[in-house]
Amino acid sequence: MTMNSAAHPDPERLSALAGADADALGDRDLTDHVAGCSVCEREVNDLATLRAALGELPDLALGEDTSPVSDAPWIPK
Repeated sequence: MTMNSAAHPDPERLSALAGADADALGDRDLTDHVAGCSVCEREVNDLATLRAALGELPDLALGEDTSPVSDAPWIPK
């Protein structure tokens, strides 16, 4: 398990665990840490919730115009 300076797993590993990645699920150090760390457990739960919510979004049809309003001042022309 890769740890950052705060002794928590890297965000990528937490995200992998939230996505039920087999490698992350099999990483005993990672799963043990998350089971005993309320901060990381909350992060994994939040990421899993976000993944589920994103999965509920409809797929866009190819060719569908999803561009923002063209007169928005923050959009480069």
